[in-house]
Parts: sequence; C-alpha cells; structure tokens
Amino acid sequence: MIEKLIAFSVKNRFLVLMATLFIILGSIWSMKNTPLDALPDLSPPQVIVQVTWKGQSPEIIEDQGTYPLVAQFLAISNIETVRGFSTYENALIYIIFKEDTDLYWARSRVLEQLASIQSQLPDNMEVSLGPDASGVGWVYEYALTSETKTLSELRTLQDYYYKYALMGVDGVSEVATIGGFVPTYQITVNNDALVQYNLSIKDISNTLKNNNNDTGGRIVIQNGYEWMVQAKGYIKDLDEIQNLVITTKDGVPLTLSQVGRVELVPAARRGMADLNGKGEVVGGIVMVRYGEDVYGALERIKTKMKELKVDGVDIITTYDRSELIDKAIDTLKNTLLEESIIVVIIIGLFLLHLRSSLIVLIVLPLTIGLTFLLMKLFGIGSNIMSLGGIAIAIGAMVDASIVMIENAHKAIHKLETKYGRSLTNKERIESIVKASQVVGRPIFFALALVVVSFLPIFALSGQEGLLFTPLAFTKTFAMTAGALLAVTLVPVLMIYFVKGKIIPESKNPINRFFIWLYHPVLLYGLKLKYLVIAFALAILLY
Repeated sequence: MIEKLIAFSVKNRFLVLMATLFIILGSIWSMKNTPLDALPDLSPPQVIVQVTWKGQSPEIIEDQGTYPLVAQFLAISNIETVRGFSTYENALIYIIFKEDTDLYWARSRVLEQLASIQSQLPDNMEVSLGPDASGVGWVYEYALTSETKTLSELRTLQDYYYKYALMGVDGVSEVATIGGFVPTYQITVNNDALVQYNLSIKDISNTLKNNNNDTGGRIVIQNGYEWMVQAKGYIKDLDEIQNLVITTKDGVPLTLSQVGRVELVPAARRGMADLNGKGEVVGGIVMVRYGEDVYGALERIKTKMKELKVDGVDIITTYDRSELIDKAIDTLKNTLLEESIIVVIIIGLFLLHLRSSLIVLIVLPLTIGLTFLLMKLFGIGSNIMSLGGIAIAIGAMVDASIVMIENAHKAIHKLETKYGRSLTNKERIESIVKASQVVGRPIFFALALVVVSFLPIFALSGQEGLLFTPLAFTKTFAMTAGALLAVTLVPVLMIYFVKGKIIPESKNPINRFFIWLYHPVLLYGLKLKYLVIAFALAILLY
C-alpha cells in the first residue's frame, strides 16, 4: 500500500504540489486563529456562587445561606461535588461538574436552582454567580499609582472608570478591584438626642431612604413643546444629608445634623494591596472568559489600557501572561531554526549536496503548519504542553526525510556506477521511486509505532489528562503529518532537487572516518553478540 502511494504521488506530482499549496494556506490560517495561552486549563468545569450578607457571622451565613444552597445544588445532574465555605459576611459555593460538561449549560442549571430557592433565603442576603472564567482565567493585573490623588480617589477611578472600560473589551469576564478605600457616608447617632426627641434608628434609616430618590411627574405642554416634570432628590454631598428633615417638633423641623454627626469615611476593609514594598496602591485583576483566546484578549486589553489616560495617574502592569506565551512561541521558533541549521549542516557534510537539504527545509515547517491545522480542526489550543509536543517530535520528523534522501542518493550512485554514465531523467525518477519504496514502508510504520506509544496518555483523566493530553495530541499530529509527507511529498521533491552530481560516501572523508570507526565495533559486536546482549541487560536492570 505504501509503495503504491509513493508511486501514485510521483505520477500525480502536480496534484501533490497543489494539495501542498492548500495545506500551506490552511496552515497559515490556523496559526493566526489558533487560541494561544501559556498553560493548559487544568480546572474542571465549575460554577461559583457567591453569597454576601452584611454584618453576619460565618455561623449564621452557614445555617441560613450556605447549607440550603448546597442542598439545593446537589439535585443538579452531572455534578462531581458541591463545596461550601462560609466566612464573615461572605460565602463561596463551588459546584464542580463532570469532565466534558459544557460550562454555560452548567451555569444555566445553577441559575434554575437559584430561582427556585431564592424566595426561601433572607431578604438582605445577596446571591450571585461568579464569572464565567476558568481556574486559569487570571491573565492580567495592573496597579494605579499617583502622587496627587488619594487611595480613595484611585479606588473611585478604578471602580467607575477603568473597570467598566475593561469590562467592555471582548473576551473579558470580570475585572476585580483590590486595595484602596471605598468612600462612604457615615452617620454617628447621638443616643441622648434620640431619647430627647423620641426617635429610633429606624426613623433615621427611613429618612435616608425616603429622601434619596428622584421621581417623575406628568408632561406639561407649553408653547408647542413637551416639558417633563421631575423631582430631583438624590443626595449629592454631606450638606444635603445634614439638612434632611427627620420630623417636626412644635412646627420646627428637626434635621439629621441635630441628632448625629455626618462624615465621609472609608468603608471597613479586610485587605490591602502593596506594590514592591513601596506602599499601598489600588489594583485591578482582569479575568477572561472560559475558552477564550487568551493572547488575543490580552492584546485587546493592552490596547484599551493605552487609551485610558487620567492626568496624574500612572498604570503599572504587574502581571501579563502574554509574556509567557511569547516565550513559549519563541522557544518553538528557536527549536525550528536550530533544527533547520543543523539539518543543512549535516546533509551538507555527509551528502555534499546542498539542494537535498532544501527538501528538509521545506518539509519541516510544512509538517509543523499541518500540525497547527489539525490542532485548529480538533479544537486544541496552543500552550506550553502542546507546543512541547511539536518540539519533541521535530527530530523524528526530520529523520524520515533524511533517510529517504540518503537512500535515493545511494540508489542513483549505484545505477550510475553500473551503467558507467549519468542517468537520464526517466532513469533518475525511476531510481528515486524505487529507493523511496524500499524505505517508505519501514519509515511510515516506524513513525506510526511512535504514535501508538502515546495512545495510553489519552486514557488519563482528571488533571493528569488535562495536562498531558495536549502534548499527546500534538505529538500524534506531528508524527502523523511527518509520516504522510514522507511518503507523498518527499519523493516528489526529490525529483526536483536530487539532481546533478551525486558524490559517493566512499569519497567523503567524513563518511570514511565514521565507517572506519564504526566498522570494527560492528564486527566485534556481532562476534561477541551474547556478551553485548548481557551487557545491555545489565544496563537495563541496574
């Protein structure tokens, strides 16, 4: 079968070259559109539910929030486990689903259960879904510093300017804020004044609620125009709060300033952000959506950050995963470049035929491009592990082409020696075809055997499977592509490149030296074969 495939490829070399052209175009498209990330996502499909209840202890949140929610979520199908953690004012519930569960299907099931239990929860308890991001969705972090603005002002800028701007970037799931102070209005009530005026805390609370609202009225038509009637009542500063009327005593209005002290203070916080030990800053953490092209999202995030300019505020990038992605890609590029240089040198030294090395220089990047095309078709992203699979397969891919080229050289030289003249073009092509058919089958099945050796990795599950499966896939793709190109494209390329004078290995001083060095070792190894086998077993055992 392999022999017939080689003969068919040479006979229909125009079709092979056209197919190669389409593969090149498809490879370029796949390289530009394959999702890029630094690390494979090892987290299982999970949905996070956040519970917030101001001022409540972990025990109360556990009894009235976490426990009933966990019990409700256990009824969801395809779940692996449900975990709840309660702390002061907050609780987190992790619903972990089985492998290969669609995340957005899972989020829909969680929302259905939340809707059915929401009425049974306390009124002041806030329950919300976490971001639709994975465990490795944290891709970008920045810090805001300023010599003219306070931490409170920086926090306000982060919450109402930078955060909303970044949330609008395609691919961003959430922007979390850390550090700084959240400005709040605080009223310190004088208990003696409450007793004196026969008031309660509820009266103060109702006053604030009832006097912090805009309301609309009817439309008044005047001079042919419609005028909307509105009552502006939103509180804007401390003075307006201080002048709010609680009640009247003997016709005299009683304001908040008479029963308490109104202040603008930072809200209580339980954490801070420090930058390199130089002091507090305000920071932001950008999370990307599940399955998003991380590298593309990071490029859009950095473009947006350049547009967000505020006088007196400096943006310092503290974490950018695109740097790791660039390093991983550069590693593959350097490996490809080094391998290409080595191939040119080795073929040039041992075969003394520069045009033959061009065959490998064509096949090597084409094999990598075909691997990327298969990655795109099978939905496998580019990361350190998947690129590592390509890197470790480069050597085997090159070996197949080198063996084909060397055997073609020997076959051509043998016929030239037999005939005592240079071969005609027809004889040269027939010689290349026969030489390729001789080694084509062993090469193809040798590469196929390497592919089979990686099949057990596909049986791994959990985090091990998520970690090593991309490597196994790309290694398999690369070896398969290399095997197919070795028995289809390489014989065709040899017809165009293996021409001219073929120097026999006996006239190459480097070949003669290594043959002289290896020949006695081979002879004595065959004579003392049992000793060699025993020595090999001893090395294997010890």
